[in-house]
Amino acid sequence: MDNNKTLFQETQRFSSFWWAWGLMVLIVLPFGISLYKHWAGWQTLNTPAFIIPCIVLVLVNALIFSSKLETIIKADGVYVKFFPFHFSLKRYNWQMLQQVYVRKYYPLSEYGGWGLRWGIAGKAYNISGKWGIQLITKNGKRLLIGTQRAEEARKVLEAFYGPQNGSNENV
Repeated sequence: MDNNKTLFQETQRFSSFWWAWGLMVLIVLPFGISLYKHWAGWQTLNTPAFIIPCIVLVLVNALIFSSKLETIIKADGVYVKFFPFHFSLKRYNWQMLQQVYVRKYYPLSEYGGWGLRWGIAGKAYNISGKWGIQLITKNGKRLLIGTQRAEEARKVLEAFYGPQNGSNENV
């Protein structure tokens, strides 16, 4: 089999989800109101106290909205890149993996939320949802890669890697 053949590919972004836009509006709204009050002449602004949080806010929003999770499954392993934290794909070849399967997970209780996370269940790269591709290396390290296409990922993994070993729930 051609090791370069892509069997599964998925790209996710925070900007694709309504809750990310809602969170941004909730965070930006107080600054916008303060700026409007200043321009309307209702209040004066302490410029450094206003500008510094605005710069931080812009940088945090830029980080969130530039984030992109790429997952690729090829004949030689699973590839993942979570930009801007990774600039190139990281490969997990089949020989280094003890188990690979799709599972339901609980982002808040297992990993403390979404994004690039570490929790009691190991490391996770997730954008949204409750399904992920669980990788367990032979040295016991765990990585969960969130997916919005769990059924398709499960079929590819089962066809190539064998039946799921460790799945906790049907997709």
